[in-house]
Parts: sequence; C-alpha cells; structure tokens
Amino acid sequence: MNLDQQDEESVLQLINAICSRSPRQVPEDALADFAKQVWYGELDLVALLGEHLVRSGMADEQRRRLLYVVDRLTCYPCMLRSKAGQLREVLKEWAELKLAQPTPYAVELAARHMLDKKAFEWGLEEDITPQMKSVLQFQTRHYAASLGKATGYSEKG
Repeated sequence: MNLDQQDEESVLQLINAICSRSPRQVPEDALADFAKQVWYGELDLVALLGEHLVRSGMADEQRRRLLYVVDRLTCYPCMLRSKAGQLREVLKEWAELKLAQPTPYAVELAARHMLDKKAFEWGLEEDITPQMKSVLQFQTRHYAASLGKATGYSEKG
C-alpha cells in the first residue's frame, strides 16, 4: 500500500475487512495496510472511524472488533502522539461497548494467556496476535524513517 495514494474508499474497505470478520480471520495484508494507515497515513481517521461506527445496521460486535484493533495499534510509539491522542478519544467515546461481563470462554482464554488484554476488555473471544508478527515490521524506526514523514520516532521529547 502506498500511503500517498491511499483514499478514503480503500481505507473504508480495510475497515470493513476488520470488522466483518472475527479477529483471527482478518487477512494479514489488510491488517498491515490498516496499521500503516493508522500509524503513518494522513487521512482523517477520526472522521472515517466516526462515520463507520455510527452506521445503522452495524452490530456492536463489529464495532468492538474495529475499536479493539484501533486500541491495539495506538499503543505503538511509531505514530505521532497527537494522532494517537485523537484516536484514544474515539476509543473513549465508544468505551460503553466494552462488556462489563465477559463470556466464560473469554475469561478462560484470558486466564490461560490465550487472549490479549485489550481483546478481553472489548468483550472479544479472539485477538489479532497471530497476524501481528507480519505487521510489526512496519512499526520499526527503520521503516518509519524510510517514509520520509513525521512519525512518533521523529518527535522530540
């Protein structure tokens, strides 16, 4: 994915790929492209996510999947702090979707360290851990520097 040629429609397709499947079924390439957009893209993700999350007909489960992935990706220092802060505000706005009572299966998985904490918090029974191995190469200082853009690594402080 070329970040300079990324348009809203292709990002919405990535968003659909993430929320229409259980986390472990999200294709690695879709997750990687979405991660690059979250970390380095210049589109207004807050607006795109907002539009997508308020769509009628979207199930809460789908919203939780999307918010979980965004929550997981905002933890990486490669993205600008300002952008991470804006995305965390979106997460706060939708925090009521976090289930107060997780399923017994999710509790069991979490207890056995087979479900990451954020997936558990969002009330999911699957996480994206297997696919993250192929995505992490895009959050390195070297990759970020190769983009020639401001990143979390280029910020002072």
